[in-house]
Amino acid sequence: MFQNIVGVAQKTGIPEDVINTYVSRGWLATVSKQGISNWWPSAELRNSSQHFLRPPVGRRRWPSLITHRRKLGMNALQVVQSSASSTDFYDLIAPIYDHHWGCQFFPEALLQFRRYISPRVPPNARILDLCCGSGRFAAYLDKANYRVTGVDSSRKLLAQAAERAPGACLVCADMSEFQLPELCDVAVCFYNALNHARDDKELRRIFGSVASHLVCGGYFLFDIISERELSYWSGEEYVLSEDMLYELNYSYVTSTRTATCRVRVRSRKEPGYIEAEALSEQRPIPASVIRAALRSAGFCVVFVRQFSHTSAPDGRLIVLAKRL
Repeated sequence: MFQNIVGVAQKTGIPEDVINTYVSRGWLATVSKQGISNWWPSAELRNSSQHFLRPPVGRRRWPSLITHRRKLGMNALQVVQSSASSTDFYDLIAPIYDHHWGCQFFPEALLQFRRYISPRVPPNARILDLCCGSGRFAAYLDKANYRVTGVDSSRKLLAQAAERAPGACLVCADMSEFQLPELCDVAVCFYNALNHARDDKELRRIFGSVASHLVCGGYFLFDIISERELSYWSGEEYVLSEDMLYELNYSYVTSTRTATCRVRVRSRKEPGYIEAEALSEQRPIPASVIRAALRSAGFCVVFVRQFSHTSAPDGRLIVLAKRL
């Protein structure tokens, strides 16, 4: 029995052996006081030995394991490593990133690309996948015979991307100051990566870097999250891998307009100790700021609109710009 499950069982009223069964079989499950739902066996999940325990959307109210460490026998907490940079954050969650986030975002990214970019470019276009992460979208581009270059600051995520997209050129660099050997016809940046920009000045630098790597007439497609969506960030999620427990704590501070996700990693053998910790921050970007930053970088704005006819959360925007 994995002892952290005891805390979940105490708060939900679901028997420990039931939760343990789902975890041991590698089934994705939504766990709440109402029971376990939305589960299905997945060969991919079973093979990767990654298991998820999630509160329902909008109901992330499970108690923090740190707050309730006495009930779980966690009398001694020790932070072995701590970091506040997004790069370290994504390196730390690389083992769970794709199943926890990447696979959810991919269908939306693919839909937007096919709707707005595919009709505008030739089949063998050169495409920059900015903040490519684990390479799921880059793999699609590679298989579709596009010439793809992926840029990301996380070396561990890029290692996964290299396996998924062997034909892609991958570059480890910050999204505001990367250098590529040739110009691209299209740039994309999905999964609200641009919300990581610390301020308007950094956003202009990012757009400037993208513009400098696009041909005249090249397109830039990206998504962002508005303040409405980021303000919903609250509560906890727990992800169990074969050896580790990942605690994801979400919060939004209205006064600073900053959404944070803090990850704490514990060993399943010694859950009383925090082996690593990192923080990622995102900020809402008003449409007016986006338009101004794009114009200053040499783009004309084709449109800024809400996602439509998709399963994306309310408040997510899709933006298309064209290099002048």
